[in-house]
Amino acid sequence: MDESVEIKKEAKKKVFKPDVKNIIILLSDYIFIILAYVTSLMTLCEMSNTLTNAEYLINIVMITPFYALGVIVLMYIFRLYVNNSTVDMLVERRRLLIVNFIACIIYIVIMKIFKTNYPNSFYLLGGLLQLAFTSCIRFVYRLLFDKKVVTAEETED
Repeated sequence: MDESVEIKKEAKKKVFKPDVKNIIILLSDYIFIILAYVTSLMTLCEMSNTLTNAEYLINIVMITPFYALGVIVLMYIFRLYVNNSTVDMLVERRRLLIVNFIACIIYIVIMKIFKTNYPNSFYLLGGLLQLAFTSCIRFVYRLLFDKKVVTAEETED
């Protein structure tokens, strides 16, 4: 009976609380999701002063910020902004992988609805960069600020 009460208390603790950690990660996610697709466009498309490249950039500027907000909502739904540091890193990575996969599919559908003619490699590279950036944000934050991360040198003692 006591175990079920403890489990319910732990479940209640895993909610979004607007602390500094969550705000830093949320803002970083937003910026780097947009940056992933801009970097993908800059990498794949030869930049010149043609009208086609301007159309690509306009589509990115008009659609991707709203898409990034949608990804933030998906990350919130999948509990990637919780204060509980006891969440296993493997579980967090699995959730992040699922969210990024779903978000990339949604981005492709949105871009096809707006009849943009980006190459398919743009979506693949953008999705991979999005996954890499959002994973690195959490890894770097945990490495720099989380006191529960134990290095290999400390475990040898």
